[in-house]
Amino acid sequence: MGSNGYERVADAQLNAFSDYVVQDMEQADKSITISLVAALLIVIIIILLV
Repeated sequence: MGSNGYERVADAQLNAFSDYVVQDMEQADKSITISLVAALLIVIIIILLV
């Protein structure tokens, strides 16, 4: 049985699966960073307009 919501992976496929998990984590980090930067820019624009 797998953990953290993933299914069990065969031993022969562990390298491919680990690459998939790393790519999934990297993509999630970028979206959070972009959202944070966008939110900060919006706040700065609002402060400048007021």
